[in-house]
Amino acid sequence: MIEMKEQLLKVGGIVVLRLCTGEEIITKIKGLTKSELILINPFTFFVKPDGQIGIMPSTAIGDDNRDMFLNRNSIVLIMHPKEEVLEGYEKAISAIQIPGQKILVPTK
Repeated sequence: MIEMKEQLLKVGGIVVLRLCTGEEIITKIKGLTKSELILINPFTFFVKPDGQIGIMPSTAIGDDNRDMFLNRNSIVLIMHPKEEVLEGYEKAISAIQIPGQKILVPTK
């Protein structure tokens, strides 16, 4: 079981983490230490008024161009993202955007 978890937590991998706060984030793993994960582009999930799931950057005021650290003790679950969630996340973090294509639909 531990081997499977370590396969999920590989540098460069994209995972969904449920935190002890109940929040779920999708993120790319930049690095691992014994006590922390170093994250790139963590995004938080939220439910829109129409019931659909949206994603948004996990920090509004933090510098997302710098390393972000998450204490491993804060993690309750580690999961593979669903394919459609992974595609949406990859589009959201991509530097190349196709004009007119909506990635995240704003809430009304």
